[in-house]
Amino acid sequence: MKASDYVSGFKTKGSTVHALCDVANAMMDEVIAIQKARNARSNEAIFSILNEISLKWKSFVRQAGLLDDGTAIRPDGFDNVVKLKLPGVYVYWKNAA
Repeated sequence: MKASDYVSGFKTKGSTVHALCDVANAMMDEVIAIQKARNARSNEAIFSILNEISLKWKSFVRQAGLLDDGTAIRPDGFDNVVKLKLPGVYVYWKNAA
């Protein structure tokens, strides 16, 4: 999916925190789908996918604007989701950069 597709879904759901969580989870699911489609097994390949989706998140943030309560969306939000869900991978990913 493109960042603009995520933005339209986010805005359709009312630009709420819950809608933002749905986007973050969908992007994590996309990481897994890309990994399977590319048969990515090496660290470099997985880190490349994470970098790709992190850039997509940043594009989403630029296009989405603010949450419905006026709160800004963090550009490093996807990185933080990876840190919470995959802490071991996050450390190696960030150290490889």
